[in-house]
Amino acid sequence: MHPQSFRRADEGKIPDFSFVPDTPSSRTVRGYTAMHANYEYGTDNLLDLSHIEFVHRGTFAGQGVIFAGKHSARQDGETLHSDWFMPGISPPSVAYGRYPPDALVDHWLDMRWNAPASMRLLVGVCPHGQPRETGFELPQAHILTPASEHETHYFWSTTRYHDLTSPETDAMLTKLFGEAFDLEDKPMIEAAYANVRGQDFWAQKPVSLGIDQGGTRARRLIEKLIRDEQTEPAA
Repeated sequence: MHPQSFRRADEGKIPDFSFVPDTPSSRTVRGYTAMHANYEYGTDNLLDLSHIEFVHRGTFAGQGVIFAGKHSARQDGETLHSDWFMPGISPPSVAYGRYPPDALVDHWLDMRWNAPASMRLLVGVCPHGQPRETGFELPQAHILTPASEHETHYFWSTTRYHDLTSPETDAMLTKLFGEAFDLEDKPMIEAAYANVRGQDFWAQKPVSLGIDQGGTRARRLIEKLIRDEQTEPAA
């Protein structure tokens, strides 16, 4: 292939994951999961966080708090947002130790997606009815890279702003996230993909429940970007 046929990456389109490197005020734990499934099935899972209540009963499940909230999805250019907001609930597990058990808090899960499968999740809690800045927010990275049509590299990270020199906290988070992704997410995603492997996704006439629209929009946007790329002349 002639060198001029390669496209030069536009660095301005690289999503912001600046929270991942450790700083004097933050600490990031990283991990990896290999999935025997097409990467878009991992995207479907991450853009519909209601699955937490069913799939992550041993790790992240929130005793139904997600369904006490409201889901919204929106598109900003080529960036998708699939968010949950849960106002006036008891403190979720991520807030244990920060708020008394009888407190009322607002809780949010804000997921940002950029093609092909780079996602940032903001997990936040603040006192009920107060600005978000009065609480705390923990960012996570969820980045899927195709290994082949039927296999995916899943890289993840979670960043915190406390216990920065605690190996015990590192170990706890590594174990918790590892169990969630390797023992809970992975079997479910792989089983779902095995049912349709080698078949056209849309030909299966998938049913959207509204909360699925994040994954559906991502698939449609990926298809559009591929079509646009195939019809544009190489730089």
